[in-house]
Amino acid sequence: MASDIAVHIREASSADSDPITALLSELGYEVPAPLVADRLRRFAESNDRRVLVAEAEAEGPVVGLLSLTWQEWLSHERLVARVTELVVASTARGRGVGKKLIDEAAAIAKQRRCELIEVTTALARDEAHSFYEAAGFECTSYRYARVLA
Repeated sequence: MASDIAVHIREASSADSDPITALLSELGYEVPAPLVADRLRRFAESNDRRVLVAEAEAEGPVVGLLSLTWQEWLSHERLVARVTELVVASTARGRGVGKKLIDEAAAIAKQRRCELIEVTTALARDEAHSFYEAAGFECTSYRYARVLA
């Protein structure tokens, strides 16, 4: 098993659009870097989301990404946080980067007084399922999606 790498977790900026674009590509999402930069600028002005990156000098400038939102639900007393994207560069997987991103997201959610933090993941991502369970998440529901044209 590879040893953990030292990373610095910080909020993403539009200057991170190229490495974030590459990370999203590793998940199978092809999003142009200028669009990522525009979204990062808008997200930075928002009160209901944060985008975090993990930097590691030995592996490259940005080796991980986590996007976090929170919102009110009718059915919950307090806010609910959701991890909407989490990806670690293939060269850094299994080395503690994802856990550090999740821990920072949980700390932010607690500061926002969220009741819980949840995540969705594709059915075929077995390694991700194992990761989330090891990080303390429980599988509590199914998620259905419908594409709107």
